[in-house]
Amino acid sequence: MSGFPMNGKRVIRPCAVLLTGLLFVTGCTESAPGEFHGTSAGPAKASESVRDTGSSFSAQELRQILQQRDASSLSKSLNKAKKLGVFRDGAQLLGQVWSGDQSQYPEIAWQAIADPQVRLDLVDLLVQAAKNGEIEHEPAGMHDFVQSILSTGSPKLVGQAAITLSLFDRDDDVPTLEKIALQRNSGTFRSIVIALSRMCAPAADAALARIEQEASASDKEFVRDTRTRMSSFKKQPGLCKR
Repeated sequence: MSGFPMNGKRVIRPCAVLLTGLLFVTGCTESAPGEFHGTSAGPAKASESVRDTGSSFSAQELRQILQQRDASSLSKSLNKAKKLGVFRDGAQLLGQVWSGDQSQYPEIAWQAIADPQVRLDLVDLLVQAAKNGEIEHEPAGMHDFVQSILSTGSPKLVGQAAITLSLFDRDDDVPTLEKIALQRNSGTFRSIVIALSRMCAPAADAALARIEQEASASDKEFVRDTRTRMSSFKKQPGLCKR
C-alpha cells in the first residue's frame, strides 16, 4: 500500500499491533506530510531531538537520527520511524545508507549502522518502502542478511529477525521459522509465532497448526490467540495480495 503525494512527497505510514506484550509493526494506512520539527543539533544531541508523535520522518530528520553513535539508541530511534512512518525522500536515504554510501554522508555514524540490530531495523523500513513503491526494489542482500541472523544471532536478534523475515512473505522461509519454533526456546518462540501468523502464505498456516499441536498448554493458547488477531488484521485492504 503506498502513500499519497503532497507537495512532491509521498509517505509510508505504518501502524502497530500489540500482541501479548510484543509490538508488531507493519505498513497499513496513509498520512499527509506535516512540517519538519527537528532541530539543527549535532550528533551529540541527535537522540534528544527524536520525537514520539507527529508526522512521518523526512530525510532531513533521518540524517540527524543516523548520527547517533550508540547502536542501541539508534535502534530505538529507528523504531520510532517504523511506528510513525517515513517520507519518500527518507526511504531513498535509508536505501543509500543500507548500501553503505559513506562518501556522500560522512556525518553518519557508520559504525553504529553496522550493528546487526540496526541493520534489521533498516531492512524493516526498506522492505515496506519497496512494497509501497517508494523505492523501486528491495536493496540487494537484505534477505540473505536476515537469514544469517536466524542461524547466528542471540535469542533477541533471532526473534527480531524472524519478524523481519516475515515481511518478505516467502514460502521457502517457512520451514526455517517452523524449525526454530519447534525448539520451544522461550526467547524466540513467541516472535516466531507472530512472524508466521502475519505471513500471507498457506505454508505458514500449516506450520502454525503443527506448532500448536506440539506446544505446551500456555503456548497453545498464545498460538491460537495470535493467529486469530493476525487473521483479522490481515483482512485490511492491501495487506495480503495473494
